[in-house]
Amino acid sequence: MTRSAGTAVRRGVFVAFVAALGVTAWLMLGRDGPRPRRMPEPTGGPVAATDREVESAVTEDTRVEVETARSGPFIENAEGTAVRIVEAATGRVIAGARVCWFDRAVLETIRASDGLFEPSYDPEEVGNRHGGQTTSDANGIARIRRGPGTTVVGRHGALYGRADLDQTLLAPRAGFELALAPDRPLDVRVLTADGAPAIGVWVVLGLRWDTEPSFRWFQGAPIALSREPDGIARIPHLQDLRVPPLSRVELSGRPLAVSTHVAGVDDNPVAVVDLAQLPAEPVELRLPQCGRVRVEVEMPQPWSTAFGPGDRVHLRTYDPNNVWRADCPQVLGTDLTATFGHVGIGKRLVAVASHDPGISIWRVFDGPAVAGAEVRVTLTLGESAGLGARLLDEERRPLANQIAAFALRPPKLVLRTETDAEGRCLALVYGDDIGTVTEPIAIEVRLDDGQQLSAELPARTLRPGIENLGDIVLRGRPRIAAGTCTIDGVPAALPDTLSLTVDPGGMVARTSRADGSFELRGDHDATRLQLRVHDDDLLPVEPIDFVRGTRDLRLDLRRGGRLTATVLLPAGAREPAVGLLRRTDGSDREFEDQADVTTRPGDRQQLDWRRLPAGRYELTIALPGCPPLFTIPDVVVPPPPGGDPRLVDLDARDRVRLQTIRIWGQGSEAVEYAALFPIGQTAEILRGAVSGNKHDNEVAMLLPHGPQTLRVLANGYRATEITCTGAPVDVYLEPWPHVQLQFPDLPALPDGWSLHAGLLSIPDGSAERQWWADRGGGSLDEFTAQFGRSQLVEADRLELPLGEKPATVEVVLRRGRQWLPVAIPEQTIAPGTSTFSVRVPPAAIAAALAAAAADKK
Repeated sequence: MTRSAGTAVRRGVFVAFVAALGVTAWLMLGRDGPRPRRMPEPTGGPVAATDREVESAVTEDTRVEVETARSGPFIENAEGTAVRIVEAATGRVIAGARVCWFDRAVLETIRASDGLFEPSYDPEEVGNRHGGQTTSDANGIARIRRGPGTTVVGRHGALYGRADLDQTLLAPRAGFELALAPDRPLDVRVLTADGAPAIGVWVVLGLRWDTEPSFRWFQGAPIALSREPDGIARIPHLQDLRVPPLSRVELSGRPLAVSTHVAGVDDNPVAVVDLAQLPAEPVELRLPQCGRVRVEVEMPQPWSTAFGPGDRVHLRTYDPNNVWRADCPQVLGTDLTATFGHVGIGKRLVAVASHDPGISIWRVFDGPAVAGAEVRVTLTLGESAGLGARLLDEERRPLANQIAAFALRPPKLVLRTETDAEGRCLALVYGDDIGTVTEPIAIEVRLDDGQQLSAELPARTLRPGIENLGDIVLRGRPRIAAGTCTIDGVPAALPDTLSLTVDPGGMVARTSRADGSFELRGDHDATRLQLRVHDDDLLPVEPIDFVRGTRDLRLDLRRGGRLTATVLLPAGAREPAVGLLRRTDGSDREFEDQADVTTRPGDRQQLDWRRLPAGRYELTIALPGCPPLFTIPDVVVPPPPGGDPRLVDLDARDRVRLQTIRIWGQGSEAVEYAALFPIGQTAEILRGAVSGNKHDNEVAMLLPHGPQTLRVLANGYRATEITCTGAPVDVYLEPWPHVQLQFPDLPALPDGWSLHAGLLSIPDGSAERQWWADRGGGSLDEFTAQFGRSQLVEADRLELPLGEKPATVEVVLRRGRQWLPVAIPEQTIAPGTSTFSVRVPPAAIAAALAAAAADKK
């Protein structure tokens, strides 16, 4: 494989990796797997059904096998949090509903061990297989055990519901409720070109963006797999469809595209369905003529353990321009092979085997030439450069099953790999980085107790093949101090979240034990040191001065108090409410930005404060940039047993309204990113809301009743003010004027080099005002001054938008991925300038090229 091909493949591997990680966020749907039972519709009164009734409702023509076994623990009378199960349409309680739950730890276990259980998951399947289970009683109450990231799922007949009930969530006044609504699965039958069931084909979903016959659609990653015996892939719970960052789009009126995901097929079959009227029968997708590909992984000894059963193999159409077309995952079997039963005809393909963390090998090859043919391909190291070693601790014991990091500079890579039971590991480099001459290579392993072991290898040239580095002994950093830790007066290990830095010197490695003893290690030359401590749950600690070699360093830490408030807002609210805590017992300290604001189901927002000093506070709740909605005096931290009832479900629904605003730019194009701020704010930080993206330029902003004036800002457009009274508003922004940059008397550039230019704002020496919206923020300069990527200068001219502040010109040379700054005399452009001549001395260009040539040597 050529280096350029290797680079394209490497980028493709990265795209595939990102897509695999992002699919659960993109579509919080179920993976195809054990099918939900088909249960009878509920009737009047408290809804109840027995398992016998459930089973009798499944007829002979049911298309899927019914999964009846419970594999998770079934708990009839669990002690824990009460959740009322109700019917969404009527509000009636449901007796006899099956309820299951699981937390974040369950998902982490599944992702580590369950092969193709990812890329996405069905929460009902997770709960049934791995979580706790119970049934709702005659009053509709089910009791669950909440932990970090708990998900609760309810099922009764054809009714289904899910909710996220993290252990930190404050219960509403009436208690937690889980509403069940009709479930909406989609069955997709995949057929071969001859009409037979096609088994093992991935199915994807997408959103259709226009109504033309050749519609464009936003495609997700594989989400369901067609299975025996009928080639049906089931996509469960379409009512839970979520499409971040497009979740603000109303989906009910949009066509949903369903397609297969087959390597080597350019035009996968597509069917369009309506979310509001899903078909009762399976949607059929017929593949073109296909062949097969069998992939085998072969690694030389002693590195054969670098890949193993359960590692993934991806197959996709090869494109030298790195356009990712299909990425069809399978897992390696015990014989280290994976078979792709349906692959397009006559295409160049690339197969990639991946082992977490960070090891990939691949091969580009010709796929099947005729229908039914099978191509066998073996993946080996190819042109990869491998650094293989056996890592040992200071007592020469193997560092077994540890994550090791190899830091290479150049080419500015940190390669993560995993050691086997004998401490062996392999780090791979590929593509354009082959042939690089490195600086000394650092290897680091972080043990479970926090200790960091490291070693340094001599500089070397990265060449194809495996360089066996032999046994490498990693040693801990020099110990600079030791001591003991207590939390609230009790000896305790240093929390994992605790950040320790030493001044001067920066981060330190630490070893910590349950008895409170700890050691600090690091390469810090200073004799006099200062330890700084930070943790989100612990009260601030003043910096601690100590001398190198100290053995009795004491960390007496105390947990801060926690406070929680919930606010009810009108339906559709997206931006968080602002909560301000002010001490009223002798301190003026405010705790606004420490609040973690979470939008919860039912248009309920929760504000959480941590690490608060004990005392009395005044709590103010407001909308961003608007006057207070609630002011609650004499709030005590820590709160009294059972909490402060005044802070639960503060109802603002009759005090505010939802204002919708759409923002348009030049040519009535949707503005991708804009910010809106209520006028009249005097605080140092402006607060407001931001629009979503080019597919969703509508802002749904909460405002108090009555006319409200807002300032609208967007990069590349003049600021404008609008008045909102409640009716939807369309805002049309005026683009910034452009300045034409002229470059007279430019010298000829060597082949391959081009000149680029951009504008930069000029610091004016004053403190720039900041803004904050939707949990993000920055400087107002990004809206009022022109920051731009450097653009190509053609025919000695370039037009760029000029903002509301003076700007200076930046000039660079470019060849491929190489950018060289050109030191030109400072030249300032005033706002309103239409034409500006940029002086680029030939000597400055010559100096930049000379510097590049020297660096290459």
